[in-house]
Order: sequence, then structure tokens, then C-alpha cells
Amino acid sequence: MGLFLCLKIMAILKKYNKCNILLSVIIFFNGARISMKYSVERFINDDIGITMNKFAIKTGYSQSKLSSWKNRNHKLVINLPAQIIKLLSEESKYSMEEVYQKLSLYEDDWLKEQKNKEK
Repeated sequence: MGLFLCLKIMAILKKYNKCNILLSVIIFFNGARISMKYSVERFINDDIGITMNKFAIKTGYSQSKLSSWKNRNHKLVINLPAQIIKLLSEESKYSMEEVYQKLSLYEDDWLKEQKNKEK
């Protein structure tokens, strides 16, 4: 029940674009851990508010590339194609610089978690 309540609160905060602070911390609640998402996936889900698949359909960007980055070939933000930064900017209404900064922060969170998993 505790995890469900936590997820419900996150959904409410997301609705009002207040979840970035909450999601920037790895949450431990009743022994359940909510893990960080890959930076591009997190931006699409949390800042734009859609799934990666819907983003791919909406923008025409290759869903297989997005999936590959998420699951196998984790591209660092610095190595992302400018086209994806531009599309994320257009869909989110953030400037390209703001998108890049947010992705970099999300990447830091994700990399820290990956490093902790290796321990």
C-alpha cells in the first residue's frame, strides 16, 4: 500500500510539473526502491508526459533507436544527435540548452544508480 501511495503522490505532482525535485532523488519507501530511468526516457516521460513509443510516433523519430539507447547502447548526453535534442525541445517547449541541462542532470542520477548497482 505504501508504494502505491507514493506513486499516486508522484502522479499528482507530475500533473502540476512539480515532480522533478521528487524524482531527482532515489526514493526508498517501505523497502521498495523506485529506480532512475535513462535520461532520454525520463525526459520524455516526466517533462513531456508521454511514453517513448508515443514520442516516436508523434515526432517520426526512430523508436528502435530510442529503445536501443534505453536498453543496450546507453548514449551519453554529450553523444546524443542534435536532432533528438531539437525534437525534445520542440515537444517540451524548453530551449535546446534547457533540454541539454535537464538531460545532463538526469544522466548524473542514472549513472550514480548504475554505479551503485555494480557494488
